[in-house]
Amino acid sequence: MEFNDQNDESYLIERRPRRTPRMKTERYWKRIPKESPMRRGAPRRMKIMLFSRESHPAEGVRKGFKFHDPLVDGTRRPPVDRIDKIEKVRKPKRRWRLSGCFLIFLSALVILGCLLLLFLDYRTTMGPRLESLAGTSIFSPSVNILLIGSDTRQKDEEGRADTIMILHLSALRFKNILLSIPRDTKVPLEGHGEGKINAAYAYGGPNLLVRSVENLTDLRINHVIELDFEGFVKLVDTIGGVTITVQEPLVDPLSGANFQPGTYHMDGEQALAFVRSRATASADLGRIERQQYFLKEMLKQLLSPATLIRSPQLFLSLTNYVKTDMNATQMMTSAALSGFGLKGFETYAIPGKPAMIGGISYIVVDEAEVKSFVKEKVK
Repeated sequence: MEFNDQNDESYLIERRPRRTPRMKTERYWKRIPKESPMRRGAPRRMKIMLFSRESHPAEGVRKGFKFHDPLVDGTRRPPVDRIDKIEKVRKPKRRWRLSGCFLIFLSALVILGCLLLLFLDYRTTMGPRLESLAGTSIFSPSVNILLIGSDTRQKDEEGRADTIMILHLSALRFKNILLSIPRDTKVPLEGHGEGKINAAYAYGGPNLLVRSVENLTDLRINHVIELDFEGFVKLVDTIGGVTITVQEPLVDPLSGANFQPGTYHMDGEQALAFVRSRATASADLGRIERQQYFLKEMLKQLLSPATLIRSPQLFLSLTNYVKTDMNATQMMTSAALSGFGLKGFETYAIPGKPAMIGGISYIVVDEAEVKSFVKEKVK
């Protein structure tokens, strides 16, 4: 549009040829200057209906969609008898209807989701097996989750902790932290002298293991997630498998691993063989690295938006073979802290040295060194 500031009563009229004029009328848009007396009580944009006016490309010079004539130039006002009515320009209501329907649908979805979460909050599977942990709320800035992979093969059998990891999620960090504790780490065990940390699970279940880990790392454990071999297999199958890249040949008759370098979409049985094998030159340390790598890839898939969309259904399925003290709300809070899998992971293992003591293989650690290392990497 062009404006003429020659006098206070000047205004613009622009032709809008997008629609076919009805009843030989043309539509014009008028913008009234702030200084004009016509501004009193009038809207800023007005639509003027003019009668008895045919199309007149010869009367003006066409520039794009604009026709310039004395009316447009502001040199004269339109005759009063040619003005049929002045009315406010109303925006289409269609998008408001669509927006209203979307808001109603979204509100219903949120309400149903909240009701489902309240129902799922009662479906925790550890219950009385765990003593009171630190817990978390929806306002917690960080959370420490102890991940236990047990070698239990029969129900109601404790077994030993085959895998021990701490998952640290924090809203204040750009990365999630995954800290591994070798199962052969030598630590004091309450009421059982000294021994391997994985024996704490056999002696006192997850309660004793939590206390042993807290004493070793000086971290407060908020939640526990426990998986046995069968649960691990079903978990991987439930989420549709995990894509893993194998860097070097891995052949182990004991675990059943048989992989050549390449990319595999592993099901539950293949994944179990991959994370349990120690048939490499680095032995247990190589096994820890593979476990961390696999867990990172699995968590990325678990925390992805595509998986979280069906989280209620997934949660109902997992409660049958995943033991945890976390309810659905706490799981969603943890997923939010993790950045829904977009933040990535940093992996560490506590420092220690292998040693043979009394004919038994241990990982010997300095507790002060471990606490300092954890404080630097995690806290």
